[in-house]
Amino acid sequence: MTKIYVCTEESILLDLIYEGLEVDEAELKLHSIVDELNDFSKAYNVGETHIMGELAAELLKEKYGVICNEEKLI
Repeated sequence: MTKIYVCTEESILLDLIYEGLEVDEAELKLHSIVDELNDFSKAYNVGETHIMGELAAELLKEKYGVICNEEKLI
């Protein structure tokens, strides 16, 4: 089975706020995270949902404190 990780922009924003950022700061950080994911092709996005591999998800967790949902593909 293959593992993928899924984050919505809403869940990223909530994680950033939980980490202590004000809403305005969290929204700016969200845009920079999304840009980083898109610029380096670290994730596929469908609307406001970002699908990525384990390495990209681990980097988000370490760098920003964002935790993505782990899903298994059969």
